[in-house]
Amino acid sequence: MHDELDLDLRVGTDDWPDHGLCAVLDAGSLPSEDALTVLRRGMSTGLTVIVPPGAANGARLVDLADRVPSELRVELLVCEPDPSTTDRLAELGRRWSTLTGVDAEPARVSWLDAATAQAGGEIVAVPSSSPASELTAPFGHLVGALGLLWVNGADGLVIDATPVVPGVGPSAPSASAFGGGLVDDLRVEQLAVGLGLRRGAGARLVVLRRWVARFLLDEISRAIDPVAELASRVRLLELRLVVLRCAVG
Repeated sequence: MHDELDLDLRVGTDDWPDHGLCAVLDAGSLPSEDALTVLRRGMSTGLTVIVPPGAANGARLVDLADRVPSELRVELLVCEPDPSTTDRLAELGRRWSTLTGVDAEPARVSWLDAATAQAGGEIVAVPSSSPASELTAPFGHLVGALGLLWVNGADGLVIDATPVVPGVGPSAPSASAFGGGLVDDLRVEQLAVGLGLRRGAGARLVVLRRWVARFLLDEISRAIDPVAELASRVRLLELRLVVLRCAVG
């Protein structure tokens, strides 16, 4: 019975401010997608997956988006599509639209502004420019990760598949570090790398509420330093972010 379902997806406690504006979790802590489906029975969320211009293996990226479960109403917004990508879209019969006339150079980020303005879903997902094969894990955790966004009332999440070398790679900050400069840096770093504003290792899938994406990215290409402008907007919004680290390879 639905009433008997005991599923707690909250990060920390009921009170977000006690734990700062960012939380880092391991994907192994996620509940099953079946449990999430039961929890949100009868609810449908529109998700726009943005395929960046010049994305490596665009057709394979489309295949990953096609595997997203039917609980989400998925549309694809393809920036500057190539023939292999559009042919694959036609074969799958997916809803899709195109965005043309945008600059593929990530440093200028004009396509981020235009794409999030055109997106029709309540939530937008932007994969990093990594090869599609490296994005398999982030897409595989998408539905479970969205539960964290909904239940915690977060503004966005980043599914991070950066390889971590034991004893060498970065670890999740402790709760005592939340609320300080470390968290600000982590939010900006994860979003900047995932959105292609800054170079970084690993594959990421950035998921934002559409209104949040518009606040962060509206005319950001006009900024002298887009990363600094992003950081300013993240802090002004007091953006609540969940970073989900998932195993790769």
